[in-house]
Amino acid sequence: MSKATRWQQPTTSPSPRPFYDQQGQPETSAQLQQAALKLADTPKPVQGGNRLGPQLLGGTAGLLQFLAPLVIKAFVPLPF
Repeated sequence: MSKATRWQQPTTSPSPRPFYDQQGQPETSAQLQQAALKLADTPKPVQGGNRLGPQLLGGTAGLLQFLAPLVIKAFVPLPF
């Protein structure tokens, strides 16, 4: 068996519409068909931006890790 035939996609996808039509629920069948078409037509969200937010948060976290021990030493009284 060649890889081309092994991984070949089916030409038609199964639809739940005939099942609901057979059960006497044509409205549900039509709604499901419309929802399936809407999902197929919905574009995937594109991730944009320059990633400045995560860079600022990372820099701020690093600065706090650096300054926290200095601030604690400044406010803790020295034992005599």
